[in-house]
Parts: sequence; C-alpha cells; structure tokens
Amino acid sequence: MLLRVVFFSALLSLTILAFSSALEVGDIATDRTISKEAEIKLSDFHGKSNVIVAFYKPDDASAKFVSQLENQIEAFKAKYDAMIIRQEGEAATFIIDKSGYVRWKSVTAPTIEQLEIELAKLRRDKPLEIGSLAPDFNLTEADGKTTFKLSEHEGKKNVLVTLLLQTY
Repeated sequence: MLLRVVFFSALLSLTILAFSSALEVGDIATDRTISKEAEIKLSDFHGKSNVIVAFYKPDDASAKFVSQLENQIEAFKAKYDAMIIRQEGEAATFIIDKSGYVRWKSVTAPTIEQLEIELAKLRRDKPLEIGSLAPDFNLTEADGKTTFKLSEHEGKKNVLVTLLLQTY
C-alpha cells in the first residue's frame, strides 16, 4: 500500500511539473489534465469559461498570491468569466482562454493587478464596428501547423476570417 501511495505521489508530481514547464503562450491546453484529489480536465471549460491555473509552493510568495486570488474568486467569475484552479506544485500561473489556448504565463508570483490586466485583454464588451481595424492576432489553419499573423497582411491582401462558435 505504501508503495502505491509513493508511486501515485511521484506520478502526480511529474504530471504537475510536465504541465507547468511544458506549456507556453499560444499552446492549446484543452487536452491537459490536472490531478489532485479529483481529475480536472481543462477541456471541461472549453467554450464556457476562461481558466486561471495557479500552481504554488507552500510557504512561498506564490502561496500568498493564491490566497489573495481565493479571496477574489467571485469577482473574477463575474468580471472576467474566469474559473480558478489552484494546485500545489512548481510556482507558475497561466491564463487559458475559452478556446483552450494559453494566453498568458508567469513563472513568478504575479500581482492581482497584473492578472487583471491580462484578463481584461480577453474581454470584448461590444463587437467591433463595421469598417474598424481588426485587432492583431495569430491565426492557425485547421491543420494545426500553418500560422498567420493578421498584421502581416495589412494593406496587402483582403483576409476572410471565419470564427467558429465556441472557438474565440
């Protein structure tokens, strides 16, 4: 029995370390699972909510940040449509948008203000007006390999962008 507990703890530590060190801004994260007492799959939030994943070390600045974040859970849900997942591990914080992409990463304990600045970038209170410039963003073809930066086509070509429901 003790061997199983040690094995499970080691596997959990490797899963957390692999999650926090392998993800970079722009990566898709919906296929990732974070485990502790229960499995949490990021795909469960796809199209529903932005997700803040905060890994922390006990007795560290990252634990203080997570404590501050816990005090504002309801405000983050209401203002940014963001769920918060807290997990003990190597300190790192991620913002994953509703489409499952990592939009921001910090390997040090950020401030609540820094987090709010990044979350505000994901909000669109009103649609773009007809004739206004499109915001710059990267596009990935359905093959998952070919990428385009919208600003690279400014003044050169017309670009038709189709966004599918629940992918933006």
